[in-house]
Amino acid sequence: MLAGIAKCRAELEAFAPDVVIVWGDDRHVAGEGSAEFHRTESDRRPGLEPPYVRRAGLRTFSATRRREIPMNHKNVRIAFVAAVTVTALAGCGSGSDDAGTELAGEPIRIGFFNSEDAPGSSFNLPGATLGAKAAVDQVNADGGIDGRPLALVACATKATPDGTTDCANKFVDDEVDVVLKGGDGNNAVAIPIVTEAGIPYFAGTAPTSAEEQSDPGVISFTAGGYAQFIAMVPFAREQGFNSMAAAYINVPSIVSLVQQATPLLTEAGVKVQDLPLDPAATDLTPIAGQIASAAPDAVFVSGTESQCISLMRALTSLGYDGAAVITASCATPSFESAVAGYEGVVYVDALLTTLDSSNKETERMLAAFDEYEPGAKGQSYSDIGYSGVVTLAGVLRAAVENSEDTPFTVEGLNSAAKGLPVSLTNGTTMDCDGAGSAVPTACSWSALMYEFEGSGSYSFVEAFDTAELSSNG
Repeated sequence: MLAGIAKCRAELEAFAPDVVIVWGDDRHVAGEGSAEFHRTESDRRPGLEPPYVRRAGLRTFSATRRREIPMNHKNVRIAFVAAVTVTALAGCGSGSDDAGTELAGEPIRIGFFNSEDAPGSSFNLPGATLGAKAAVDQVNADGGIDGRPLALVACATKATPDGTTDCANKFVDDEVDVVLKGGDGNNAVAIPIVTEAGIPYFAGTAPTSAEEQSDPGVISFTAGGYAQFIAMVPFAREQGFNSMAAAYINVPSIVSLVQQATPLLTEAGVKVQDLPLDPAATDLTPIAGQIASAAPDAVFVSGTESQCISLMRALTSLGYDGAAVITASCATPSFESAVAGYEGVVYVDALLTTLDSSNKETERMLAAFDEYEPGAKGQSYSDIGYSGVVTLAGVLRAAVENSEDTPFTVEGLNSAAKGLPVSLTNGTTMDCDGAGSAVPTACSWSALMYEFEGSGSYSFVEAFDTAELSSNG
């Protein structure tokens, strides 16, 4: 199938049409370039966009809206493509020897909302959507869900509560089968809209609001940031820390996590210096001064990439030499360059880092990025988008095997998830019976620790299972 995709794209690129017209189903490949795209009557399913066409920046036209294709050239080159599969064409020419895997079933539609299209916002995470797209294409290339393709209905929230609300309403109107969050700090407003419509809501790999942690209509593959932060308890014990500074971006979702996890550190005898960061702040020299003055044994940093860089540079200039524990938003190539001379950087995450290519799960993800979404590689949250879709696909596959069909139910999906692995967690499996825990919606509680070795390299240190610490009882 992949050979056919490459052949199709190569043929279109060589022909260099002004317009590409696809006749068939919803999601098809068009060549890279600047050609426009015309979608035929049979392609009119609400909310679906042809991913390869969209990625190439091609314009979409609808036959039902009778919009004219501008013909401002004397000679217009038009490519007609007859589509046979849902995910991508096996090949444009009749001479293709790779017929591909035909996914003829009704698409399982995933409403995917993510904080992006927000210029100037510190919470702009397009990498999550790119990672999700790569995962959808990979799952479909592997046969989909019992012959049914996944279809991603992506919606950008623009980092505002109104944007998140609009996405939730869109998913209800479009009657998607499930909803999956990428990264969004205003997710609490989406949950009642989605769950009251009877649509299962997946918090993905990071339940970041009180609602995502407790609503019975929500499923979360991991305990996310909560597990990462409370992993500081066994980590502090192991390292002999007595004090820690917590510098974190001041958005509701993150504040909620810190407020719940801080008492556990206090009970363990670790004094916590609480330092919320203004989301718009880029110069954290004053915060670094407070940390350097208090001289804690370690600093926990969870902010935007620019905030992480600013804080660590300022701490270095002030001579602070305590351990630094960072989260996914900090673990970027730019951050690594900025802290190349700093010793003692530890990375904690619910997922395997994209920077540890020695793991087979990570290799598979990076291969998907190379094949389907090269732009996702190295982008913050791309692993979250990828892992969320791949893990969800496993749950949906098990649900279908258990005779659970659309419309899916939370109960059926929770049952199907039991014992399944969470993608990019080094083998962590799920058990979604969270009764009695601090995060009832969480299906796993592992936090993975890495040590920064310089030159963009991280080495896996150990995994902490924080389930016992999560108990309310």
